[in-house]
Amino acid sequence: MRTVRLLTFFLDLSISHFCFRFWHYLWKTSFPSPGGSLPVISGGSPFSECLFVFVYFWILVTLWGQTPGMVLLGIRVIEDSPGSRPSGILRTFSRTFLLFVTNLPLGLGSLFSLLSPSGKTLYDCMSQTRVIWDEKPDLTEPARESVMVHFSKTNTSP
Repeated sequence: MRTVRLLTFFLDLSISHFCFRFWHYLWKTSFPSPGGSLPVISGGSPFSECLFVFVYFWILVTLWGQTPGMVLLGIRVIEDSPGSRPSGILRTFSRTFLLFVTNLPLGLGSLFSLLSPSGKTLYDCMSQTRVIWDEKPDLTEPARESVMVHFSKTNTSP
């Protein structure tokens, strides 16, 4: 799980970087510079790219519990509670903020998972979330049980 999480993080950084560059290119070509010449695609400021990556992680995990990298590798973020429901908007915001803050000094937030017996990262421990394997339903098996339960609960008397 630890290597999958690290791979997911780098995959999502690559996807968000590509999305930012594409958005920046569209912005620059749609609104050219006042000089009348073709715009120079410089790449935008580092702050705007960091803000874009932050919003990418925060919004996608809030809405779906997963980023595209997590979907590809089959993991999802949930609350670290007995009910194991998806994390809410504030918990996901704190997780994303702590992800950035704890990983700034040499990635120490992620390296914490090597020391943790449960394999949780520092930002997951602090935001009370956990990452689990995303279990997809088996679509090759017919759903006969659910159909039978539905028919047995219906009232067939006249």
